[in-house]
Amino acid sequence: MYRVFLSFLLGSFLLSCNPRDLEDFQTSGQEVASRIALELSTLHSSKEFAAKKPFLKKEFRKLAKLMVEAADYQRKHEDEEIDLLSLHPISDRLCYEFLRIASDIEGGKLFLEELQQEMLDCLDVDQRKHQKAKSKIK
Repeated sequence: MYRVFLSFLLGSFLLSCNPRDLEDFQTSGQEVASRIALELSTLHSSKEFAAKKPFLKKEFRKLAKLMVEAADYQRKHEDEEIDLLSLHPISDRLCYEFLRIASDIEGGKLFLEELQQEMLDCLDVDQRKHQKAKSKIK
């Protein structure tokens, strides 16, 4: 009985964590982006960068993974649309923090570039994979 309950609980948790539509992907992405912006807002020196780097890299990886999964989902469900205007507050907040760090903190620009590079590489691999698959179909 305990195993059945535990299996049910674990299954419910796993299903609830996976986005089911574009709105879920958007909500999950906003949550990750908000955590990144909040963490960036606390950084004021290169020492603080070093301390927060592992957490921020992990969050950027999560964001990249969500973006890849959302793109795959959107390719399969082309009829679904999403309200991009609701993303502006989070995007603006991230932009502000990126600009603040890049201009106000020594080494900040390099730090941000390094953090974002892994994410960009992941997105690039996905894009190339999709283009290669698309070219095979033609």
